[in-house]
Amino acid sequence: ELTDEDLDTIQAFRLRLVTGMSDHVFHMLRYAFKNKLQVVSLYRTIHLAAALSGVEPVWYDCCKGSCVAYTGKYKELETCPKCKEARYSDRRTASGDRRACRQFCYLPLIPRLQRLFANKKCIEELSYRHKYEEEQDVISDVFDCGQYKELQKRRVVVDGKKLDHKHFSDKRDIAFGTSFDSYLLYKRRR
Repeated sequence: ELTDEDLDTIQAFRLRLVTGMSDHVFHMLRYAFKNKLQVVSLYRTIHLAAALSGVEPVWYDCCKGSCVAYTGKYKELETCPKCKEARYSDRRTASGDRRACRQFCYLPLIPRLQRLFANKKCIEELSYRHKYEEEQDVISDVFDCGQYKELQKRRVVVDGKKLDHKHFSDKRDIAFGTSFDSYLLYKRRR
């Protein structure tokens, strides 16, 4: 059974996700409403969300200034190749391991999708793309756009091999869109 603290924490975490609230603002929110809300630290909040969802977070060390994540070619580095900040703080974990100055939390995509398809309401919402009916000469959804329509005409290619089916031909196929902070998605600037 969820406690009042759990419910407050979940609502604060939902607000953070919906608004794109930074870690700093989340901590300020906790402090500003500490007499009214019982919200645990962001670290504990993420672990509560993981326990409730069944999706385990993966933590990656990253630069204090968010210059790089210490993965791939940066995995073994002790300082940031961009700003030269130290990767590790002087503090140690309870087990004596070195503690990164900052970490990034990643919730793996496949387990998240599996959880969505385990819920009947979510399955209905995920079938929106398949059930979508386009209006002639009207763009009211991403599924009306040229790029999506072109993909529907093309066969899927994996590792250079053309498969027998086309993009989005199965009612269970999902169309993903992505957006990145501080990343120019299009050639023109506004």
